[in-house]
Amino acid sequence: MKILFSTLLLCAQVVLSYTIAAQGLVTGRVTDQQSGETLPGATVYISELKTGTTTDINGMFRITNLPARKFLVQVKFLGYQTLSRTVDAGSLQEHDFSLQSSSIEAREVVITGTSTASESERNSTPVVAVDRKEISMHPSTNIIDALAHTPGVSQITTGGAVSKPVIRGLGFNRIVVLNDGVRQEGQQWGEEHGVEIDKFSAGRIEILRGPASLMYGSDAMGGVINIIDPLPAPLNTLRGALVTQYSSNEAMGAGSVMLEGNHNGVHGRVRGSYTSTGSYQTPVGTIGNTGYDQKDINSNIGINRKWGYSQLNLSGFESTIGFYDDEIIPLRGPSQLPTIQHTDHESETVIRDVSFPLQEIGHWRAGLSNNLYIGKSRLVVNGAYQLNERKEFVTSLETPELFMQLNTVTGEAKYFLPERKAWLNTIGIAAMSQQNNNKGEEQLIPDYTLHDIGGFIFSQKTVGRTSVNAGVRFDTRTIDAAPLDKGLMTLVALPDFKKTYATVSGSIGSTYRISKLMHIKANVGRGFRAPNLAELTSDGVHEGTQRYEIGNNFLKAETSLQGDGGIIAENKKLRAELNLFANKISNYIYTRHNGTEFIGTDEGLFPVYRYTQGDALLLGFEYAMDIHFYKSLHFENAVSFVHGENLKSNQPLPNIPPLQLHNELEYEIELSKVKWIDDIHFNVSVDNHFAQTRIDDNELPSKTYSLLNAGIGLSLNAGNQNIDVSINGTNLTDQLYFDHLNRLRYVGVPNKGRSFFLSAMIPFGIVKKKEVVIPN
Repeated sequence: MKILFSTLLLCAQVVLSYTIAAQGLVTGRVTDQQSGETLPGATVYISELKTGTTTDINGMFRITNLPARKFLVQVKFLGYQTLSRTVDAGSLQEHDFSLQSSSIEAREVVITGTSTASESERNSTPVVAVDRKEISMHPSTNIIDALAHTPGVSQITTGGAVSKPVIRGLGFNRIVVLNDGVRQEGQQWGEEHGVEIDKFSAGRIEILRGPASLMYGSDAMGGVINIIDPLPAPLNTLRGALVTQYSSNEAMGAGSVMLEGNHNGVHGRVRGSYTSTGSYQTPVGTIGNTGYDQKDINSNIGINRKWGYSQLNLSGFESTIGFYDDEIIPLRGPSQLPTIQHTDHESETVIRDVSFPLQEIGHWRAGLSNNLYIGKSRLVVNGAYQLNERKEFVTSLETPELFMQLNTVTGEAKYFLPERKAWLNTIGIAAMSQQNNNKGEEQLIPDYTLHDIGGFIFSQKTVGRTSVNAGVRFDTRTIDAAPLDKGLMTLVALPDFKKTYATVSGSIGSTYRISKLMHIKANVGRGFRAPNLAELTSDGVHEGTQRYEIGNNFLKAETSLQGDGGIIAENKKLRAELNLFANKISNYIYTRHNGTEFIGTDEGLFPVYRYTQGDALLLGFEYAMDIHFYKSLHFENAVSFVHGENLKSNQPLPNIPPLQLHNELEYEIELSKVKWIDDIHFNVSVDNHFAQTRIDDNELPSKTYSLLNAGIGLSLNAGNQNIDVSINGTNLTDQLYFDHLNRLRYVGVPNKGRSFFLSAMIPFGIVKKKEVVIPN
């Protein structure tokens, strides 16, 4: 692992020392297309370089320290349609951006699922972006919970702390989570293991729905969630921000403070966050031991110059989570519906103490990213080291019963060839080395080492209204596992083993703009996923799963073939998008309980689930519409549907979310005559989750339920800053319900009751100095 990481750093230094590039800059003005008036405060940024700025009081902008070459520049301003344009930073000419007034601000530039930054309408795979403000201000307890309202995205929950993403019915190791381009590696195979990323640290999140193995290798066959850092502060600026949140249901208190600066292209940021909650409340009582504490600190320092940029990221995440635990035999059988089995009826207040059993999680990361320009070519070299520690305590904090320590080194290199006849070609290689060590008495998976390497070629071309892309990738993954030490408590004797999985994946897609108001896209992709260690070697009870799992050492790799088709229509007042998909998965891995096999342990009696596999088919669609009846009033409607079928058993697949319908009405009032309030907006929404009766033999059906939510938000004008404050109420009718992907419903534990969220985002301490010209 050290050799791999050192090699990546050495490559970056060698290339950097021979890099020759001329100094470039992008300057210009942002104006209103109709009136010609300038637009102060518009955001201008270049995703490829992780740099940008805002326009001054005269609508002017200036971005320096750029390579003298062409870049895709995006300009955004509230109330106007986002504009993207390719400009030549080496021409030294001014660029005027005239924005068209529009209630629809779509046409985002995305970087996920493609080799270079591109407009979303030019990307043949369905990618949706969630901005920083929505993530920070949306009522949520973690970063995945903040995304669960997005069409096509759901979450598997265990209590109030653990959320795992599900995209189009696929989750766990079928979804890759990227933290600013680096794949997040924890113990993501576990149902009670969440994502160790602070939600306040995200600048924006891009969600790719569908297979992405071409760009990201094994495990991305279901989709990608790319959590992207905010852009660095504008040149010669020092500023900060404070975000606070409070939730009435579990008495959640959360806060995050950030300070960032940029001095002549040398930039840095540091952020610290803390969240503490008590046990959550339902309409029938408090669910004991479901609180958690979470701490996170992350920082980066980087430099932007004519040769590109280099950035170092450091982060540390720690969390303590209580496990709901009761000696209840889990409900079983397709004819049963979950009923309330156990709550703390005597408690009228939130219980803040986290008691046994509990888990402590630590995740530390160091990463270095480099974007280097060599003539007309570009080289990206990234490397990262991650340490994930997961401890579970049953009766005492002195010695953890379970202690897994996972070390991961990842590295990648991408070489972007010079453009030739409008073709953009990229070749790349990515590698991962991983080592897991058990340091506790209990072992869910054995000690193991994993080595993964893959290479790909990707090409894309845009001519007029048409964009096409295609690529191919080869991956190989080797797993070397030690014997699984279970002592006397075992059903399967598992010796050491070594396995290698290899496959070819790829994709081909195209987009076509029918007119200025409509475009279509289509994509066919082949995904790949090697079995994880839990699927191969599990032999024990997982705290919180309420079952005993047995792995299968003979599992084959999963492969998928998915077709996507979409159509998008938009004008100044309406945007509608429909995406259809069909996904055939060969050797789909899942667990089954035969209905009669149980095992008794010191913790109780548990059903035995064994891993097996067979072919599967998933069909579905996402539909989203945003209508602005007039400037102040708009209506959102979204529908998501997935149909999952086990072709081997002719039964439904497990963990398939039901049909979901979201309707939201928002009214915004601009208060130009009030000095200290810019605007105020009101929203009311209804989330309908329909019954899910198409279930696997050992699942429980779920009933239809509807949640009523409402909120009010203010944008307060404090000098040249806007302070955003919002109050949101969720589940206002205090509906008693069991979400289909709530794992605790199997022991009769419902989801949260009514809650009120108070959020505030407060910027502070802006200092802007006169620009200093940096010599070539």
